Amino acid sequence: MSQSSGPPTLPGPDGEGLALRRFARDSSYTMIRQVVAIVLGMAISILLARGLGVEDRGVYAVALLLPRTLVTFLNLGVAPATVYFVGRGDRELEAAVRGNIALAFWNSLLAVVMGAAVIFWGGETLFPGVPVELLLVSLAVAPLLLHTTYLLAILQGIQDFRAYNWVTMIPQLVMLILVLAFVWWIPGGPLGALAAFVGGNLASLAALIA
Repeated sequence: MSQSSGPPTLPGPDGEGLALRRFARDSSYTMIRQVVAIVLGMAISILLARGLGVEDRGVYAVALLLPRTLVTFLNLGVAPATVYFVGRGDRELEAAVRGNIALAFWNSLLAVVMGAAVIFWGGETLFPGVPVELLLVSLAVAPLLLHTTYLLAILQGIQDFRAYNWVTMIPQLVMLILVLAFVWWIPGGPLGALAAFVGGNLASLAALIA
């Protein structure tokens, strides 16, 4: 993962000019990422809708509901806290990386245990029409999202927005390719769509760790 903290702010007019150029550069990266994300998101949605059909598209969406809900509850405000403390320089970068990876690991373990309990004791009631096997596979999403979220917060803290925006585009880029492979070329149904989602987020996490 990139550890660049960016150039220091200089006093006087030169420092103000440097800050403005940096702000313009970071804003450009973010704008480009948002445009690309919109285009890729629309393409993926169209491919999934046409490749899966209404029923299987619904099954896929419901299968992702459980891990996404678990990630929302188990995020615990770690990401914004990381941005704040790393940005202020209150924590060393290496210590922040180690701490966030450890937190992501334990929260991921908790998410998988909680998710498995929900599936085995209430899966048929809470997720009617969704195969248990698909729900269990969907739990792989939670560790990927938690680790990615915690590590992306460090990139925000050190203000490496070029790396941040690139990494946040990877899931959709990879997922688009995998949707074509697993939903269209090899019709895999909701399981193929879920595999594409997992593959995209796995690629993003791999890019962060590299």
